[in-house]
Amino acid sequence: MNLRTKLYIFIFSLIFGSNLYLYCQNISVNYSIETNIELEEIKGNKANPEVYENFKSSFQLINSMEAQLICSKEESKYNMSNVMPSDVKINHYEMAKIMAGHNDEFYTNILKGVSTKYFNAYGENFKIETLISDFEWKLLNETKMIGNLKCFKAISSYKVSNALIERVVKVEAWYSPKIQFSFGPKGYCGLPGLIIELKDDKFTYIVKDIKVIKEEFEFKKRPDGKLVTQEEIDALSEKAKKNYLDRKN
Repeated sequence: MNLRTKLYIFIFSLIFGSNLYLYCQNISVNYSIETNIELEEIKGNKANPEVYENFKSSFQLINSMEAQLICSKEESKYNMSNVMPSDVKINHYEMAKIMAGHNDEFYTNILKGVSTKYFNAYGENFKIETLISDFEWKLLNETKMIGNLKCFKAISSYKVSNALIERVVKVEAWYSPKIQFSFGPKGYCGLPGLIIELKDDKFTYIVKDIKVIKEEFEFKKRPDGKLVTQEEIDALSEKAKKNYLDRKN
């Protein structure tokens, strides 16, 4: 029995044995994170042995990271948890945070129909807004048991297109209608139940634990940033890369 199976059995037999989540108004969800990319798949990573070993140490740290989703029936906030293991180097952990998108925070409001990604880049705060209606989920009849919880499969995809690449990213989600919160990791939302497991091209997010929030609370959002599109951020990235190469030459 692997660690993930043990985690499922423990968490879900403990938490989902009742109908508690049918009636609660606010919950806190912790997700563990696993990388979907093998280190050997990253081209050119062994060109410099010292750089490769540092990169490897940082890359492996991602599997020890967690993220938190706090949600009510109408809105949610998602961000990475900032807990560094005591036995790792700070520079390795900081690099792992960058790889995992630790800087990003997602705020979603069902009533407004918008999911907003807040982040900092090039010394400036930005935000990208995505309409919830743009999440074009295809609900499938496929199911699987996660612990004692019956989950349903949904798939979606989106295109990544910039000066460097053009590809389609496939997203796979397993949600539970028993837990009627329409949210999940990284701003993904709009399914008829909480996303228990989500897989994209880079990471898999798996529910680790869920807690009921009994007291009243308000969502504390990050300071507002400049509203941009992904295409504008890609253009800024290309400009920064060009300026760097020009200075280097």
